[in-house]
Amino acid sequence: METNTNDERDTNVPETNAPKTNVPETDDAIPENAFLIVEGVKIHPLKESVINVGRRLENHVVIDDPRISRTHAQLRVIKGHFVLFDLDSTGGTFVNGQRTRQTVLYPGDVISLAGVTLVFGQDIQHADRVETSPLGEPGSSARPTVTMERSTVDVQAAGGAESLTHADANTLDWPEEVAFTAYHPKAGQVAAWHTMLVYAHLLAALEQVREDAKKIDEGIETPGEATSTASTRIVRGTDITIAPYCEGITFNPERITLKWMKDFHRADFRFKADESLSDHAAKGQITIYVGPLIIGTLKFTVLFNDKEVPSVIDQEAQSKMYPKDAIFISYSHEDAEFALLFRNFVELTDYDSLIDIDYLRTGQMWNDELMRVIERAELFQLCWSSNSSQSKYCQQEWEYALKQNKPEGYIRPVYWQKPLPEPPAELSKLHFTYLELKMPTADAG
Repeated sequence: METNTNDERDTNVPETNAPKTNVPETDDAIPENAFLIVEGVKIHPLKESVINVGRRLENHVVIDDPRISRTHAQLRVIKGHFVLFDLDSTGGTFVNGQRTRQTVLYPGDVISLAGVTLVFGQDIQHADRVETSPLGEPGSSARPTVTMERSTVDVQAAGGAESLTHADANTLDWPEEVAFTAYHPKAGQVAAWHTMLVYAHLLAALEQVREDAKKIDEGIETPGEATSTASTRIVRGTDITIAPYCEGITFNPERITLKWMKDFHRADFRFKADESLSDHAAKGQITIYVGPLIIGTLKFTVLFNDKEVPSVIDQEAQSKMYPKDAIFISYSHEDAEFALLFRNFVELTDYDSLIDIDYLRTGQMWNDELMRVIERAELFQLCWSSNSSQSKYCQQEWEYALKQNKPEGYIRPVYWQKPLPEPPAELSKLHFTYLELKMPTADAG
């Protein structure tokens, strides 16, 4: 944890909601459609001119994390912009990797409060030019940009570990088209370790992805012509989880979660097949999640034998992304935290139609329209918990899904409670994927 070695305050003195720095007063208009994304999960609209952030329940934005001071920071509107102030916190306040006492916020700024990541965003298409800091005083951290448009804000990954280029530094206030591409060997030896690379990237960054993959293995063969790649729209700052699976294959790690910040990110996996796959073609899939939502799949095939063969990453696989009207999410409304998490992540994508499906369950009634949605769906995501395992409404949904004449992989069970609540015999042959989810609290929204 980052600590402030110059902090000499008396820890026995209770903290208050009053600012502890020289924060200017303001009567300016509140910037429209501004928001904070906390830890890639919670979305907090910023609708007041003064917003306190900290552990105390009296704060406007409450973050229940021991690293956060009880009254850690404050956002205040000054001359039409939100300005961030550190309130003598113990762990410190950082913006784009730089420690700060006060700084003007621009869409796309990555804020770290003692290691807890927030992203400042604003739903705007254009903004006025900013030539000077609204603070207009010595000691302020002024970072004016030409405009607040897509490629004008240079940011740095949280913690300052990895700088973003100017081209990478898009703001986080609207969804962008994101695709996924994987590289793996087409043949391998059982009981030996092999490499798989999975990329999340902008459609326009595919050639950059291929160049990066070749740095790992010069043997990679890429298509001579660009192939069509499906994509989905995701807001930067969103958590994406990549989880490969194939029966008889061990993956290390089992899953990787990354924060969508740059034009492309790479997830590196190692995998090993057991002896049962010798002389067999193993067919697996890589599932892509935004929070708890499955949004895409990559399928792969590797031929295994017991002979030593060069492990060359020579196969490129591209993702199938599910249209927003092709997904059915089945979960118990008794899982209130999951329901809130689900809605929060829907706001970070363009999968708003999932909310419409949710309204069909009003009153927990089974109806013909729900049946038709399940019939049309390309993916039935079953969110398994102790509550859904006992819900008759969830049971009606998955039983009807089992009756559909759909390809393998149509029903995708996920769970987040350990141990796995025991599934019924009808579902026992399906692979249940564990997701490590950061559940929001009731004050998110």
